[in-house]
Amino acid sequence: MKSFITSYKKSSVVLACIAAVIIVTLATIGIYRIVSGQGVESVRDFKGLAVTFDKTNGWESNGSYYAQYNVSIENHNSPQIASWHFSIPVSGQINKDNAWNCNLSINNNLEISNVDYNGTIATNQTVSDVGIILYANNSSALDDLVGTYLIDGKTGVGRMLSAEELKAFREGSSDATGDDTTPSDVTPVAPKVPEVGTPLDNHGALDVSGVDLVDCNGNKYQLRGVSTHGLQWFPEYVNEGAFKCLRDDWGVNVVRLAMY
Repeated sequence: MKSFITSYKKSSVVLACIAAVIIVTLATIGIYRIVSGQGVESVRDFKGLAVTFDKTNGWESNGSYYAQYNVSIENHNSPQIASWHFSIPVSGQINKDNAWNCNLSINNNLEISNVDYNGTIATNQTVSDVGIILYANNSSALDDLVGTYLIDGKTGVGRMLSAEELKAFREGSSDATGDDTTPSDVTPVAPKVPEVGTPLDNHGALDVSGVDLVDCNGNKYQLRGVSTHGLQWFPEYVNEGAFKCLRDDWGVNVVRLAMY
């Protein structure tokens, strides 16, 4: 009986300790959300910049890991803004390789700002043609950047949203647009039918008429082209399926085959 009582007391102490840890953890989370003001409900009515990092490519070279990102900047302010700048915290040593349609510097944080032609963002509009390439000694530091950040209006520093917060933010931001259109009111966009035959068969030799590029029938014609990377490094992408996708899904009618 004595040993039973002793075991019971020990079990009670262990359970009490576990309960105390759980209570302290929950209290800490609750206090953090109150202090930071960034709980799930508060993000629904967020006013400011939201920035999303999408990793579109990644590779390894000379012992370093590289990642290419498309960066989207959403303006949830009113009225429109004339410039933007934000800081994104990074984990580990990350370096800049390239950037386009933005200014990028790294000093503990990623410091990203507009260039002279894309600073203006209207209310509820997005600048989405910003790109950067970063490299690091490990891929996890690069993968950690992927996500959506809310930019603090005072400090300019971004905080990544959790999956739950992101869902609430998207629900709130869609309501905030004032768009009362219901799904039944939206007319689906018909997919573009791929051109039958080759552009040369259909349009003949191209010519310049004034400031316009025209086909053999005198109709204005637009060249929509892409360039490959060095084919000596990636010959597997030279295949019918790849070029058919470019033509049918992306509307490409000119391809530059690059060899370095």
